[in-house]
Amino acid sequence: MKHAALAATIALVCAAALAYPATVHVRGGDGEWVEVEAETDGDVLSFTITPEQAAGGRALVVINKPDWMVLDDAEPPRVTGYTVGEETIELGPEGAIDLGALGDDERRITLDVSDNANPIDTGSVALRVTGGADATFTVSEDDPEAHAAVVEVDLGALGPGAYDGAITVADLSPMGNTVELPIRFSVFGLEVAADRQSIRLAAGGAAFTVKGDRKGPVTVDEAGISAFPTIQAGGVYCYVRALRRVSELAPVSGWHLVEVEADLEDIDGNPVTDDEVGLTARLLVGAHPDLPVVVVRTEVTNLGDDRDIYCFWGWLPGASYATPDGETHEWSMQYRDFGHPGWVCIAPTREGEPGVGWISPHMFGESRFGTMILYTDPKYLPTEAGATMDMTFAIMPADGPEAVGEAAEALAQSSIEEFGALFEQ
Repeated sequence: MKHAALAATIALVCAAALAYPATVHVRGGDGEWVEVEAETDGDVLSFTITPEQAAGGRALVVINKPDWMVLDDAEPPRVTGYTVGEETIELGPEGAIDLGALGDDERRITLDVSDNANPIDTGSVALRVTGGADATFTVSEDDPEAHAAVVEVDLGALGPGAYDGAITVADLSPMGNTVELPIRFSVFGLEVAADRQSIRLAAGGAAFTVKGDRKGPVTVDEAGISAFPTIQAGGVYCYVRALRRVSELAPVSGWHLVEVEADLEDIDGNPVTDDEVGLTARLLVGAHPDLPVVVVRTEVTNLGDDRDIYCFWGWLPGASYATPDGETHEWSMQYRDFGHPGWVCIAPTREGEPGVGWISPHMFGESRFGTMILYTDPKYLPTEAGATMDMTFAIMPADGPEAVGEAAEALAQSSIEEFGALFEQ
């Protein structure tokens, strides 16, 4: 009864595709293909599969095998090369695609695909990335006899960000052998969410998020680490609660800029107005296509009488940290300021993840929790009524101190009038 039920099920599935006389090939449990006898009765095709040919109650059957199909094919197709812009790159057997930072004229790439035995299933081409819209695919060449195809991938629907994922392509063998090719790229720019509460930025192959969140106003996406400010004036500690207003500014010298006004809350999470705390908080955020950093300028304007304003950013965790003198430092697990090194590279706590580079002319310090803090110097800045205190830093994912030093040098040589003299000591 089990054998009859299995044969009946296959007949129902395949009846619509019958052509006479029909051929049936079955792949046995040993991986070998055999042709089995088949009978037709009207629109019904019947054949018998033995238990050995249906391991686990499943069988792979090919009905009316096309002349071009090679049954004994267990190898996936290969992406032998790709073209981006004017450059063509060949790929070996263990290749991967690293497109780097894509400009507006580099959002289309062309894949060369081939297979040893069967044609390419051009309809199977897919791109899988986290946090991105679907790409679109156009087949520009398809040569079934040569088992080759050329496919154009349009990444234009993907917003700013750094993407890691895979391109998959199958062949037209019965097994549908599929290659999965790692791909990595970034799309420069910034994108404001529909609710105006988050901003995605991508630059130099790195991605960042700015959002209305107390513990994560500025996040290094790849590292999964966020920095947030603490502002104190008149005895009240304030934190970012939400983004009140987000304005994209005109680009300056290749820098894309966005201005953010923040709503605040107190230490207990209660919303506070500007009038209640006597200050306003504003962030100016910038990204450049050639630098894997986001630059953040914090501006706190005093709406009250002359007084001190205390503002700092924290609390970045890590296994240890390195400074420009080449020294690696273990956490002292106490509050300890160590001056103005210009930058620090904070090592990741988990293997395989990037660390974080923090670049600023301000004063760095450790906390008793093994985290990094960035202060103004002095920490309590005398600020007249109507005046604004500011602090500026750049933050980035980092594989090591050398990358942070290179970014700091590039920033020091750049000209960003809107941020003032960012890294002058």
